[in-house]
Amino acid sequence: MQDLNVEAEAVIAALRRRVDELSYENVLLSLAVDQLQQQLGAPIRKNAG
Repeated sequence: MQDLNVEAEAVIAALRRRVDELSYENVLLSLAVDQLQQQLGAPIRKNAG
């Protein structure tokens, strides 16, 4: 198998974009959980792992 020739800057930029995407998704999911908790009137247990 051949080594891939990639620029470190491009890899870092791609990883930063993905971290931003995941952070945004996490906020949306957290808000959805909070909204469901409010609607149900009971806390939803979070997974420990």
